[in-house]
Amino acid sequence: MPDRPEGDHRRRRFGARLRAALILVALITVAATAATAGAVVARKSSKPTVTRFGFSPTSFAVGQRATTIRFHLDRRATVVVSVARRTSGRRSRGRCVRATAKLARKPACPRYVTRGKLVRSRQSAGDRAIAFSGKLGGRALSAGSYRATIVATDSRKHRSRAKTARFTVKKAQTGSSGAPPTASPGPLPGGPQRRTIKPCTVTLPDLGALTNAVASAAPGSVVCLAPGTYGKLSVNARPASEVTIQPAGIATIAGASLSGSHLTLEGFNVSGDEVTVQPGSDHMTVQFNYITGGYFGVDAGPTTTTQVSDVTVRGNKLVGPFGEDAIRLNRYHDSDGDGYGALIEGNEITGVRENGNHSDCLQTVWVGDHLVYRSNYLHDNRCQGFFVKDQQSAVDGVVADNNLMLRNAAPCAQSGCGQPSIFQLFGPITSLVMTRNTIWTPEGESPTTLRDPGWGSVQVANNVVYRFWSDTSAPFQNYSASNNIAAKREMNWPATGVTIGTPKFANPSADDYRTNDGRGVTWAPADQHYGP
Repeated sequence: MPDRPEGDHRRRRFGARLRAALILVALITVAATAATAGAVVARKSSKPTVTRFGFSPTSFAVGQRATTIRFHLDRRATVVVSVARRTSGRRSRGRCVRATAKLARKPACPRYVTRGKLVRSRQSAGDRAIAFSGKLGGRALSAGSYRATIVATDSRKHRSRAKTARFTVKKAQTGSSGAPPTASPGPLPGGPQRRTIKPCTVTLPDLGALTNAVASAAPGSVVCLAPGTYGKLSVNARPASEVTIQPAGIATIAGASLSGSHLTLEGFNVSGDEVTVQPGSDHMTVQFNYITGGYFGVDAGPTTTTQVSDVTVRGNKLVGPFGEDAIRLNRYHDSDGDGYGALIEGNEITGVRENGNHSDCLQTVWVGDHLVYRSNYLHDNRCQGFFVKDQQSAVDGVVADNNLMLRNAAPCAQSGCGQPSIFQLFGPITSLVMTRNTIWTPEGESPTTLRDPGWGSVQVANNVVYRFWSDTSAPFQNYSASNNIAAKREMNWPATGVTIGTPKFANPSADDYRTNDGRGVTWAPADQHYGP
């Protein structure tokens, strides 16, 4: 056979080299892909990491931004900081338990008692800092030594190893600064709520003079309005700390608009228009007022975009009818790390009846974080007593504690209004803590219900409820319950932690619905003070 041309040999050698190169590239690609997949799998199965956890300073007195919690996250995660107080215990059977007379001769040991927790959702990776006032759920930590434990949970529910840090709460120093005494702290657990009337720093004859005085008031001032009947009050001020506006006797105003920060509206009769906490305000308090007749009673943050931060509505008597809600919250935020973005506490709400405008006793829309609804007294309404819905994203943390809700079947303000749910929360909500409420509504069988998907943890304990009801199982995927009693439990509400029965109440004819079995409210309305 004749010899093949030299060009054919070159093409054969080039083809062989090309095939070898392609095989090598394929092998490298496979190896790299396997390594990457292994890294991704390892990442997906690994736990988040928390480092450099501590408090700065480690010793402080309770107060706004008393200390800063610092830590480092290796990825985006939700963090829970649990706080426990160090007490003296006794060693028994290998454990440190509560000291009793029986164990008096046993060795002493340090015992930690949980006081509460701080939850911050979706924290970004890197160094993080959270301002902490020394309050949890609106209540100050007492002086003493504490241990804090932090755990991070990522989007795949992987939990980090717990890290601990210690800190000390000092007693607050009291001086003779000459400033007026601060406002009373509101209802104590199981105790009476009282208003402390503060002495006036200055008394003004009209709204114009009062508005000017508030704008330049020194921190701690009590700016008073002379007795009488006035139009709508409008104030805007940003003092460095609390300034109180109150009447020097009995005064009626036709509504109020509050802008700025650190202002307290206290002791007024408000009739004709609502009390509005304007968007962008922070540390505003509306307390111990008699409020009636507006479209809303209190409207905090009337906007779909701008937050109000650290708003408190406490000790007021809100008497319907209103055009819509007794209390409306739009966007609210916990800016100082004390555990509440909106604290609704110790209010009496009555006479709110559905009129076609979706009239609720308290309604929150859009979104917020750290909503605390505590020790409120709702009676003789036809409203959704505690209603959370229509949020753009998950509400980050809801607490409903020690509330009394009765007789939610008042006549409709218009025909055919239907029976509203006295307690109705819709997801998404990152966490719900529902404790020691008495919601007793056999009239109309107004239910207590959780609805829609998007729920994180749900804790339900020590409640007295006439009717638990839910039309979905979605809220109960991460649910715990204990020591609740209900006359009825229907549809998808779990049986876990719920006893069917009717408790013995102390004196229902006087709305004293306390029990002696550790369930339900710890107070009676007759012992509380509402309004001026």
